[in-house]
Order: sequence, then structure tokens, then C-alpha cells
Amino acid sequence: MRQLPEKKANLIERLQSNDRNKNFGVDCEIQEEIAYLSPATDTFRDIIADTSLPMITRQAIQEYFERYNTQHKGQLLYEFRHLVTARYSTDGIYTHLRGQCKASMKKMVYFVDIKLSKDGVIEECHCDCAAGSGTQACCKHVSVLLDGTQKKY
Repeated sequence: MRQLPEKKANLIERLQSNDRNKNFGVDCEIQEEIAYLSPATDTFRDIIADTSLPMITRQAIQEYFERYNTQHKGQLLYEFRHLVTARYSTDGIYTHLRGQCKASMKKMVYFVDIKLSKDGVIEECHCDCAAGSGTQACCKHVSVLLDGTQKKY
């Protein structure tokens, strides 16, 4: 087989690439990611020792992570004090938790939001990290906030 001059080979590759990408300009159905809706920031209060929160148990945390086929892995980060703040807000039906969690390897802080039912079921979670977008976050930062607010027995 005869070898093509470099410019011609480069042109052929670009034309073939263009043919493979012809559908990029076509309208397609884009599914929007469901956003986590939290209460206004000024409704949140600091969690202190006598704050009355729904009972978040170790079992409820485990069930939440199993629902999304992932593991609860924030306990060690919680023990190493990666939870910076923990606040709550109630809107009658739900209790919303908001926390700040230090990243494990970087000097960053992620905001974490959790929505709880009155009986302590974890309804929705969101985190600012790459793995925590949407309403079903299962990252270690969510796990850290849950560990920090669960009832210890």
C-alpha cells in the first residue's frame, strides 16, 4: 500500500472525523438534571446539643446508600473532623440539613444538603462535589454530615 503525503492523510482524517460528527448540530432531547431545592439560607439554624431533629439511625444511613448500590464511607472522615458546620431548617413536613465538609485531599469545602422526613428517612441529598450533583448524592461528604447528625446509642 502506498503511503499518502502527510497533508493529504491529515485532510482525510479531518473529513472522516467531520462525517462521524455530523449529528452534533441536530436538535436532540436533553434531559435536565433534577435540582435539589432547599429552603432559604436565612431559615437555617446551628445544630446544638438540644436541637430536636428526626432520628437518623445507622440503619437509615445504610439503607440510603444501599438504595443506590454504594457504600457508606464517611465515618473515618467524620472522626478526623472533616465536618465543618451543621445546620438545620424545618418546613413543617421535612427537616433540611446543610453542612460544610472538608474535602479529603484538597483544601476545599463542599456544601452538603440533606432532606429528611419526620421519621428520619433520608429523602434527598446533594453535594457540591463532582459525585454529588442532583438529588441522589451518595458521596462521602453526604456520609460525613449524616454521621455528624445521627443519634448515637
